[in-house]
Amino acid sequence: MALAVAEARACPDPLRSSRVRRLIQVDRLWWIANMPNVIQRQPTVTAFPIQALLVTLSLLPRWPAGAQDAAPADRNAINTQARPGDMMADSPVTSPKEGAMPATYPPDVPAQNEPAEQDYYIFSSPCRSLAQIAEIQAAMPKGEFTPPAPDWRPLRCARQVLTEGGELRLLALGDSIVNDTMRSGWVAKLAEAYPKVRIQATVYVRGGGGCQHFKELNRIATNVIPRRPNLVFIGGISQRDLESIREVIHQLRAGLPEVEILLATGAFGTADPRAPEALAKAPHSGTGAYGRALKNLAAEEGCAYLDMTTPWAEYIRSARLHPHLFYRDVVHANEYGEQILSKILMAFWTAAEPAPSKVRGATWFPPQFPQLPLTRLMDTPLRDTSICLGPNGGYYLTGTVEPFWGFNAGIKLWKSPDLAHWTALGFVWKYGASPWHEKYLEAKKPLWAPEVHDLKGTFWLTYSMPGWDGTAKTSGCGLLKSTTGKPEGPYADVQPAERIGDEIDASLFEDDDGVVYFLWHSGKIARMETAMNGLAEPYHWLKTTASDPNPKHHSGLCAGIFGKGSFDHVGYEGMFLFKREGRYYLSCAENFDGRYSCAVATATNIYGPYGQRYEAIPHAGHNTFFQDSSGQWWSTYFGSDDTAPWRERPGMLPITFDSKGRVGF
Repeated sequence: MALAVAEARACPDPLRSSRVRRLIQVDRLWWIANMPNVIQRQPTVTAFPIQALLVTLSLLPRWPAGAQDAAPADRNAINTQARPGDMMADSPVTSPKEGAMPATYPPDVPAQNEPAEQDYYIFSSPCRSLAQIAEIQAAMPKGEFTPPAPDWRPLRCARQVLTEGGELRLLALGDSIVNDTMRSGWVAKLAEAYPKVRIQATVYVRGGGGCQHFKELNRIATNVIPRRPNLVFIGGISQRDLESIREVIHQLRAGLPEVEILLATGAFGTADPRAPEALAKAPHSGTGAYGRALKNLAAEEGCAYLDMTTPWAEYIRSARLHPHLFYRDVVHANEYGEQILSKILMAFWTAAEPAPSKVRGATWFPPQFPQLPLTRLMDTPLRDTSICLGPNGGYYLTGTVEPFWGFNAGIKLWKSPDLAHWTALGFVWKYGASPWHEKYLEAKKPLWAPEVHDLKGTFWLTYSMPGWDGTAKTSGCGLLKSTTGKPEGPYADVQPAERIGDEIDASLFEDDDGVVYFLWHSGKIARMETAMNGLAEPYHWLKTTASDPNPKHHSGLCAGIFGKGSFDHVGYEGMFLFKREGRYYLSCAENFDGRYSCAVATATNIYGPYGQRYEAIPHAGHNTFFQDSSGQWWSTYFGSDDTAPWRERPGMLPITFDSKGRVGF
């Protein structure tokens, strides 16, 4: 606007300058709110031009409907009719009765629109170039906000892809506010911040749309699953109930078990960000009951949570301008408002990941548990820790190595004489030689959760890989045998032509009679052939006789794995089996009130039925159990939730058994 004032000085009648007229029309709201300050800052401007500018503001015609929209107007069909709202009483502008104010900065990157059913829209993002984003952010009123807290635990794969490279397939789901959010071009800023990543972003919106709409008529299966997103953003101001959001989460994971999901509260709408009490009552607000409920839902379902309401309100308050300066109608953001949303998302996605912490105090543990008697074994990043005792009295350790969610090549091994001092043996095997590995290698998939076992006079390594096409249907696991009997190998794939198990997290168990069983995922087990070259029978799926229907005791993935309303399982991944005093102990990883914990159930027959499961070791999900040379039982640990004593470092703790045989520590 300084340019407009300068041209006004040079022109006796500002109305004769088309450039001044255009600038005044575009920034009419700015002038209304800031005219007293402009006059004070520009004392040499003559009275006549200022009067002419004021007259011009009152005479300019109404904005044409829909001029702001970069795509069909129906994307913004929610609340386009002006109506009295919290901010209308002191609004410096009369909003158009229909449509929106004209765009100062029409998006300069054409969106690729795809066919969709009536009232729904599917298009690509970003819609703006970095140059245009910089221009808008330089011109917009300045404000400040507290960066939202990062929630990296449920976004580990996305974080890994961003920092180490790969493809991030983002799909944004919601209403016209989500449309505005994606139109801001923040995806271009994200790609700039993480130059190693390739981002493919798709927007699937409906005016006034929420999960109550997307859950119906197989819309997720038809329009989302085939695009194979590995990250889904669900937000907006039109979500009507949490159970619809939960249902969409379950539908997503039924087709995409590895998808990561970010749930966001709303911004913009008619609630006044200057009035905290009124804002908290808004049905989409992160500052009130909805935000608390959505955050709880995210924890229950293993999703990330982002409160966009609070930083949005802080920015507008700190700008000391009427909120409508950031609106294009009574509900939706203009270009400046869109960039507030962009800044919030960038603050969330570029926040530093907390460094691994030292062991915390007992207050971090649920009240029924004492503090875990943990020992950290190394400061090496590792997940899914596995330890076995070798024939020579030494110990061997393995697990998922970095990058956890990107291509990590194969299996590393460590050895120790005393469980205290560990020596790295490096890679003992790299995947890719077996024919069934081909598509995983092409897709640069990671190798997950190897386990080391000493059986039948040699060493064995189980391994697994997530689906090469992004779905669980193509996940697989296999078994390696040391051809020399040594832990260092070399190792040969016992079934190179095809996967042994059809999902991830493989393990081995040898019973007292010498029969070996292959186990995987969430309770699948099958007896192996005597030569251990494959399975000797179809798998059994181990179940419990007593269900645990508490939704806070289940991962959001459970519904997709076992079926909605099915609670007769021990856990959803990381299966392990051991035997003590004639009793079989089945352990799996499960979510208990946000803790990635070890759940256990027992049986007197290997195929069950297994009794009531229980949370045996908090924060110790996807662990293994072993005995040391003196017969003491131990559990491994690595840490995978926000309240864990530490994260993604190998550890162990001694375990005990009570009079009923329950695992404790």
